[in-house]
Amino acid sequence: MKIRNRLRCCGCCLLYAIVLYLYLHLFVNALIDDAFILLCYVKNLHGSVTWGFFPGCITNTATCPLNVLVLTAVDVFTRLPLDAAIWTAVISLTAQSMMLLRISGRLFGTEWFGHLAALALIFNPLLVSTIGMEGVLVVALIVATLYCYVFHKWYWAAVVLALQMLTRPEGALYFLVFVAFVPTNRLRVRCAAIFAACIAPWYLFSWIYFGSLFPDTLILKVAQHAWPEGHFLTGLLCYLRLYPTATVLSLAFLPLLALYFPARMRKHRVVSLLASFGVIHFAAYSLLHVPPYHWYYVPLVTTIILLGSCGLGFAYRGYRGRVWPRRLLLAVTAAYLAIPCLGMLDLLARDRFVVKEVPIHSNSASHERYREIGLWLKERRIKDNIFVEDEIGTIAYYSDCRVLNVFSDRSWLKPYLLSVPPGLKATLLKIDYLFLRDKRGWPPCSYFLTKHDTDVFDGKGTVCKKWKLSSRWKPHSVLVLSTK
Repeated sequence: MKIRNRLRCCGCCLLYAIVLYLYLHLFVNALIDDAFILLCYVKNLHGSVTWGFFPGCITNTATCPLNVLVLTAVDVFTRLPLDAAIWTAVISLTAQSMMLLRISGRLFGTEWFGHLAALALIFNPLLVSTIGMEGVLVVALIVATLYCYVFHKWYWAAVVLALQMLTRPEGALYFLVFVAFVPTNRLRVRCAAIFAACIAPWYLFSWIYFGSLFPDTLILKVAQHAWPEGHFLTGLLCYLRLYPTATVLSLAFLPLLALYFPARMRKHRVVSLLASFGVIHFAAYSLLHVPPYHWYYVPLVTTIILLGSCGLGFAYRGYRGRVWPRRLLLAVTAAYLAIPCLGMLDLLARDRFVVKEVPIHSNSASHERYREIGLWLKERRIKDNIFVEDEIGTIAYYSDCRVLNVFSDRSWLKPYLLSVPPGLKATLLKIDYLFLRDKRGWPPCSYFLTKHDTDVFDGKGTVCKKWKLSSRWKPHSVLVLSTK
């Protein structure tokens, strides 16, 4: 009987993964440009065992090293980084769905609320818009942390949180929050030791071999100014204006947080843990005043969905023996089961199920347009350096040319480090880049790819080619390839 149940469970997981793949593959030709920065790392790591954009040239602008390593491992089997991105999402979503069902069964005595959270995450427009990036992996690790907490697997939780930090630096904040919920001081010390032991090998390797403890993007992103459209604290309003349906669907579980107004609902420790994760992440990013990139909101949206699902689950369990309140809560649950599914179906139907742009993004052109530009450059076999002013990932991935900017070349580091005035920041940067060997200046560039709002080229040099760009984020712009 046990073998039959296990076979049935494996069969269900396999069928689940196949259906997920068919759904997620609809977005394979719509991945955002920042996803292709990671895919360039995957392509180069697999092809030349180099951590960077180009063979033999080390860079450290992959903010999420674990995601690059996972994508590369999957790419060994798929032989195509784009498919690796889809399969990585499939594996992550399947694993987190299974964990959510077990969490729901343990907390509420029924798997319904696990199904609710799983479907809400799978069909969430904002989460889907991060395929290829670390968003799906971050969510899977948050759910895994919750799973370890519910089932009292403290040591495994430390490992999961270490993986979270290797995915995004803010994983360190999650660990500090989690430690406060560990029941004894002895367990806290042991968890801290396991956490440190798991992250130390990578960070030592990165510090010595890559030349920096943390990815260079930690400097680049923090140093970026807020967009004209807003910063992290107000950025969702910008997306609400441009992508109203997708943004509302992404935040559809927000009204369910009203379930926590009664004092009896706030006593559950798992609720406090989840809420603390969301609050500390939101506060940290708001204080940094960073631009509102949509993938920065993944932990916030995930927290809202999990809190909303738990709110319904705890309320359902609290009304044990009372028929009508339970029926009402099941009706609300059924409605929320339908909302994400029908909402995503509506978004896909608008494009006749041919997705050219993900539901939420901030790119100036579609993946298809940037691919066309990259392949044009590849056909011309341009050997000279090309300086790219704006989005670089997709063009670099398809062109195989030496396209340069702060993400693909570390030449900007030397003038930046020299410009930092003496003080605490300069000291920390000196420690961070203690083993940096590549301190050269910008290499000479013969070609320039610049983006303009009009068709009029007002720069110096000779225009070689122009491409009109268009997306829902920026309807009209022009990319110009020019020489000196």
